[in-house]
Amino acid sequence: ARGDSFTWQVTLEGRAGALCAMRSFVAHCPELLTEDVIRKLMTPIECAMTMMSHIPSVIKAHGAHLKASAAMVRLRLYDILALLPPKTYEGSFNALLRELVAEFTLTDNSA
Repeated sequence: ARGDSFTWQVTLEGRAGALCAMRSFVAHCPELLTEDVIRKLMTPIECAMTMMSHIPSVIKAHGAHLKASAAMVRLRLYDILALLPPKTYEGSFNALLRELVAEFTLTDNSA
């Protein structure tokens, strides 16, 4: 994982904020959610899922103080996914299932 501890802290907080803004848009502007808009929303969501798979190694390298920020990104990610039709992210089911299993078994997902 490249970057230092502070960079990762800022990155995680920024990603959580972006996901929160996207979630608010999805929750409060359903009339604007066309197929094209949802497709465009999926790019940063998929990037967030990919990033989450690397978080255990980032925490190992830069310290446990990043766990709270990582948990917030995870929460925001799950929040927005819960509002979207599952069909829109069915291509990411494997990665999402891996994250959820790690979450519920309290292990890291670095497999």
